[in-house]
Amino acid sequence: EEAVRTLRKDGVDAFFLHDQAGSTVTVGLFSQKDLDGAQSLSPGARTSPLSELQRKFPNGMVNGAGVKERSVDAQGRPVEVMRPSFIVRVPS
Repeated sequence: EEAVRTLRKDGVDAFFLHDQAGSTVTVGLFSQKDLDGAQSLSPGARTSPLSELQRKFPNGMVNGAGVKERSVDAQGRPVEVMRPSFIVRVPS
């Protein structure tokens, strides 16, 4: 809730949800026209408010810190990448 207050003071539409799995903070609220069928940016939306938020908040975070995900590259070497932010569907 504190993170949402801080984001809102900075002019960002921010929301929180508390459930059994934990708490989630999201930013922005968009309509289906901003997305394609795959829950990603529609081709014409590259300069939309949604794409601007994705540039401002490129990584998913836990407790205010970016999350590193471990995987293996094409040559089988271990790599770490930051978890990207993602679109969350809000039930109607």
